[in-house]
Amino acid sequence: MPNLLIARRVLNKPAASAAASSPLLTDLVEHWRMNAASGGETGIHASIALTDNNTVGSAAGQIGNARSFNSGTQEYFSAADSAALSLGADVAFTWSAWLFNDDLAEAEAVFKGDSSAHATKEYEFNRAAGNESYLFRVGNGTSSQTVNTGNNTAVLSTWQFVVCWHDPVADTVN
Repeated sequence: MPNLLIARRVLNKPAASAAASSPLLTDLVEHWRMNAASGGETGIHASIALTDNNTVGSAAGQIGNARSFNSGTQEYFSAADSAALSLGADVAFTWSAWLFNDDLAEAEAVFKGDSSAHATKEYEFNRAAGNESYLFRVGNGTSSQTVNTGNNTAVLSTWQFVVCWHDPVADTVN
């Protein structure tokens, strides 16, 4: 994943004038380039640090380096709990990233908002094992909505640009 973008946009909130230089910066929570050769990653917008757990590797990416995660050795990044990343119930947000699947046999968590059970998880995006589909789940603490992209949407050895969003006004997970 060479770029990981997490944005939160409240649909009825007026845009801040400080972010007028680019509409992409309006309500941006963080942007991680995911291009370091090793170690953690620090966001370039709000300096939110991601801690490297179990030595996340690197590989050639869409633009320069990308980070390479090995599920067999449980490599992942973690961030300290913060108000910026804890979205709460029924909050609008968008997440996007470039993904490259070099193995489709195992389930892979791409991001998740907490470690609770699936039904109550704040937010989660993963690739299901075996059927090559992506799952996006958003919860409110007591229940959750899930969208499944269907079989054969996760492609082996091909870069894919993935966008997920939650619209609390229309009550949709997309």
